Amino acid sequence: MPRAPARARALGTALALALATWLLPLAGGAAAWEAALGRDLREKHIVLVACARDARLRQDLVRAFADDAEVISIVSCADCWQHSGTVRFFARAEPDAHCLLEPNAAAEVFGGSAVTVPRADATISCAASVDETLAFINEHAGLARQRNGSLNAIGELALDLHDALETPLQCSEAKAEALSVDDLLHDFVLKQRPIVVRGGASKFLELHGRPMQWRPWEDSDSWDDEVDVKVVPRESPGHGWGRFECTEPLKDWNESQGPIVPDHVKKRLLDASRVLTRPANAVMRLGDFVSKLMTPSASVVEYIEYQHLVKARRPEVAPALAARMPQLRATNMWLSAGNTTSCAHMDAFENFLFQIEGIKRFTILAPGTMEEGYLREAIFEYNETSGTASRTRLMPSTSIVNTAADDPNAVRAHPAALHCEVRAGDMIYLPAHFWHQVDSPASFHSPSESNAKEMQPHNHSFNFALNFWFEPIFSKQFPCTSCQVAPRHGILSSIMAANEQEVA
Repeated sequence: MPRAPARARALGTALALALATWLLPLAGGAAAWEAALGRDLREKHIVLVACARDARLRQDLVRAFADDAEVISIVSCADCWQHSGTVRFFARAEPDAHCLLEPNAAAEVFGGSAVTVPRADATISCAASVDETLAFINEHAGLARQRNGSLNAIGELALDLHDALETPLQCSEAKAEALSVDDLLHDFVLKQRPIVVRGGASKFLELHGRPMQWRPWEDSDSWDDEVDVKVVPRESPGHGWGRFECTEPLKDWNESQGPIVPDHVKKRLLDASRVLTRPANAVMRLGDFVSKLMTPSASVVEYIEYQHLVKARRPEVAPALAARMPQLRATNMWLSAGNTTSCAHMDAFENFLFQIEGIKRFTILAPGTMEEGYLREAIFEYNETSGTASRTRLMPSTSIVNTAADDPNAVRAHPAALHCEVRAGDMIYLPAHFWHQVDSPASFHSPSESNAKEMQPHNHSFNFALNFWFEPIFSKQFPCTSCQVAPRHGILSSIMAANEQEVA
């Protein structure tokens, strides 16, 4: 049965599975190689087969990729390299995706002379088997083919994902006691579907092998820990929210006092009239910060974000889940008095967030639904004496990748937005590369009796969460709004193999 048009489009665009094949040896030495690169490398990946006896290898590769077109070329060149005996992979040139500066050319040795072309990104020996060479190409070019030309299991998984991304997202919910690790991995992580697990903290979060009960405001032993506190001005004095990592008009930051941005950088910004704001940073004891949360400032909002925890108080994802995920990259603490908005952004990690106290409301958008690009940065400056944050530090640097969305209300109202509320005790899984805006309202909490006298006033608001970032299982090119996620073969293969072993 033929595939649906959406899957056919995903095959051509998301997986980059196109192939135009050159069957004749490349003749003419360095000039011919330069011509080949000039013709194709701007639009295609190139695989150069520099093997003495490569006819069989070429035939197998042609058969494997016979149904693909226009993204990668396989070039046969058995005698044109000074050091033959390798298959070399040259990634498609993507100057806009990596740097705002013009790229520098590198010299590749060709036939004993230096030719100004990009260096090969990866090589594999001609002694490798056909299957090993095929896996090499699949890995580096985002392909998913078997020797007979059919998609492998990873390719099928990726097509299913892109079919799903063409339909409206839904905020799935499940109770922790009804959701197994197998179900979580197979139905959500591998399929890149966000889910809120009610009561997930008691099942999937541990501290020293037991359910996590730690609360920093109740643990006086941790109050001497040094923490980085982020500070932004309140939108409205006295009761307004604090907006973190948002965009604002450049004119609000007195451009005439800032450093000059070169024209060749400015013209490649997503929006040269806006800046991405970064919060001011203040270093203090955790105990001092907890005291500030109980008597919030009328002028600024203070927030612990991306805070790494000391090992003795570092919770862990339950081993049954963590052992089957890719490498853990970071464990972060998020603590505020609430009334904070973390504006639309994406993280290149598989994200498990556990809400310990308070509520977070996620607005989630799939990759490709928001315009991506570089923005100039500006950093608030905090005056400890006056307790205010000012717009005075305009930077020459740019954010790595972001969106120019300037209105949190517009993001919440986006027609493709998914809305998920995460309450105390819940867990949310958020796939890598998904855009998300997070609103954390204030919610009052009464301290335990043992701390009531020391922690005044008795009614105060804490919004406390922990999140765990794991290596992504799909990759995404940035900035490229139209580029879709592509499978990471090694990681996906490991997860799928582990799942099969558990099922067996």
